[in-house]
Amino acid sequence: MADTVGQHWQNEDLPDGLDSLSEDEPDDEEDVFLEEYHHHDCDNAAFPGPLVKGFTEPSDVYRYILKEWKQCQDDSSLKDKVGAEMLFSLLTLLCRNSGVVTGEEMSGLLLYRSKHGPFAARHCSRGIHNLTELLVAGQKNDALRLAVGQRYWEHALVLNNLLNKSLCGEAMSGLISRLKNNDPIKTFCQVYIGEIPAVATTCGDEGFGDWRPHLAMILAHSKSATFQKKVVRMMGDTLASRGHLQSAHVCYMVIQMRPGLNKQNPRLELVGGDRRLPFDLFLSNSAIVHTEIYEYCLPHSPDGPKSNTQLLKILYAARLFGAGQYAMALNYADAIGTAMLASPSIHRQALINLLVLCAALPPKMSGEWMEPPWMTSLKKLGAKLGIDKEVERLMAEGVVLPRQPQQAVLPEVRPGPARTSPEKITPPAPLQGRAEGQGAEYGEEETGKLARLTSCLSPEEIHLKEEEASSACLEDPDMNRPLPKRKSALKRFWTACFGCFRGESD
Repeated sequence: MADTVGQHWQNEDLPDGLDSLSEDEPDDEEDVFLEEYHHHDCDNAAFPGPLVKGFTEPSDVYRYILKEWKQCQDDSSLKDKVGAEMLFSLLTLLCRNSGVVTGEEMSGLLLYRSKHGPFAARHCSRGIHNLTELLVAGQKNDALRLAVGQRYWEHALVLNNLLNKSLCGEAMSGLISRLKNNDPIKTFCQVYIGEIPAVATTCGDEGFGDWRPHLAMILAHSKSATFQKKVVRMMGDTLASRGHLQSAHVCYMVIQMRPGLNKQNPRLELVGGDRRLPFDLFLSNSAIVHTEIYEYCLPHSPDGPKSNTQLLKILYAARLFGAGQYAMALNYADAIGTAMLASPSIHRQALINLLVLCAALPPKMSGEWMEPPWMTSLKKLGAKLGIDKEVERLMAEGVVLPRQPQQAVLPEVRPGPARTSPEKITPPAPLQGRAEGQGAEYGEEETGKLARLTSCLSPEEIHLKEEEASSACLEDPDMNRPLPKRKSALKRFWTACFGCFRGESD
């Protein structure tokens, strides 16, 4: 009888678009990705930092992310390649949509990348993947029909009793527990009834397989935002504890966890940064750049810019200074100083670091130096708060700004839009006698100085009165402009790489 029913459903009543599950779909993902990559001339894309909403063109950031994504795809040495590629997919989607991404779009991205990823053939049959897609899309009855039609009797039994509530809670939990932990249907059932899914604590285990369909289920069916964030955070913690750092960071970024060095919440200090590495490698330039991109793509924080990420940008600016890129260092100091003056509170160590950098810049600038207004306001604020004495002491002691570590190479950069009256400031000639990124390794003394320059594990913030903020600070109109549109090619790229196309019309 069961076979007869199964045969009837299999032949006649499968959901639309799923009646040929044995046929392979053509996959031109790589072709359209390369088409989009070359169309935007991403080989020549330079990092457009400092990234400031309303001033930095989103299209420039988009091109740079595509370049990083391509390099990630070509790098066979990555330990967590799935997580790394997913990270750049997510950054691309966030940049494209100005940080506003729906749960449906995020789930679609996770499922599509999973369908075309290295785990697809090894850990998930085509039928189970289609079953997962239907459940993520909310088509529960169609999923039940498909399970029967494909003779997935265990899944059909669980789904039927779950949807029809024909069993008591204890019996239902026992039935669900019979499914494997790496089965996305088990994750759906546990989330659907409000239980913490087993995937939250097992997703990083050896042989588990692909964690992305499970994350898609959690995003699609969590009963509350609090429950969703808790489970996704647990997934990230589990992946991180198993060494899948990039995958863990994707989980944290999905729930839009804000980055920054934070002793109380060390999960997403730096995007891609690994705390287990030596200090200078943990604070690598690529991790700082990716963190800046992620922060740029996020919606505005109601609390204003994070002081901890300002410390990272100051370190990056100091490295630009040490590499002889003084004009870029000045641009970064401008962006950081302007944000500080507009903030209701200032991190004491960040202000000291920035004032040290500001004191070191003028002698290095060629041409006639004219101090920009933001720098003057920053020095006045430092004097008012008694920080100027500390800056003078550090300069007198010969505190050297961090030099570029030998192991980390500065990404290619180009100046962003000028904002500081640059008429009398000409960029210096390229640094002579040193290859890009070349420099001495840190000794113990320099590592200690670097640690002091970036010390923020016990933040001491100075809360400012409204009148102490500079009136000259630039407003942020959040005038992100849409990316250039290409009709069919752009749609093909987004459909092939993300499984969806949202927003602009063709």
